[in-house]
Amino acid sequence: MRDIKFRRWHIELEDMVYSTNIELFEIVEKYPQMYNVMQYTGLKDKNGKEIFEGDIITDESNNYLVIFLEGCFTMEIDGNHFILSNFSGTEVIGNIHQNKDLL
Repeated sequence: MRDIKFRRWHIELEDMVYSTNIELFEIVEKYPQMYNVMQYTGLKDKNGKEIFEGDIITDESNNYLVIFLEGCFTMEIDGNHFILSNFSGTEVIGNIHQNKDLL
């Protein structure tokens, strides 16, 4: 069983907060316009870093955006989607909120 973890991007403060606490849902529900919530995929990159939705990962030849689509976590590049668990050797290099220039 994988850990249930979340992080939230505070839109106004431009700050990332990580949480395993269920109270995160109450905060987001109360202030939905202020946060973007991303879930932990249950996977780690080649360096042991946890991979979350919204992360930008690389396989040394391409950069991909991690998204949740049709019931699974995928890597997206140029509108094409690949199941995240099928790729080994990826590395987290940033996220969609702080490093859009990497896509």
